[in-house]
Amino acid sequence: MPAPTDTDLDILSRRGGNDKVLQKKVLLAHLAVEEAARIGLMPDRSQILELADQYCLELGLRDEASILEWLNDAGLSLEEFHSVIADFSAILAVEAHHQAQLSERLERHRRLLAARQCLLMP
Repeated sequence: MPAPTDTDLDILSRRGGNDKVLQKKVLLAHLAVEEAARIGLMPDRSQILELADQYCLELGLRDEASILEWLNDAGLSLEEFHSVIADFSAILAVEAHHQAQLSERLERHRRLLAARQCLLMP
């Protein structure tokens, strides 16, 4: 199994330590899908399939049989997998669209988290 990387897909797929973090990621996906629809950036089927292929390749899943076995082991259908990948695709599209506005907000969040960390781990 390949080592995890910091690709966008890897970051979106990380569990985050607990279900509360995962719930917030699902909220992000929900809001991104709504925003993508609002601004006309909903991923089409070919974009979803391309991202799904990339996701599987990053996991070392190179053929249909291994992908289907992996999905079966995870208790997911191919349609459910593509639904999650569509969420990821919407997140990435909305992030790219709003990148300029996110930069300033990102820096404020980064400073707050650093200040919090200083108090918690002096």
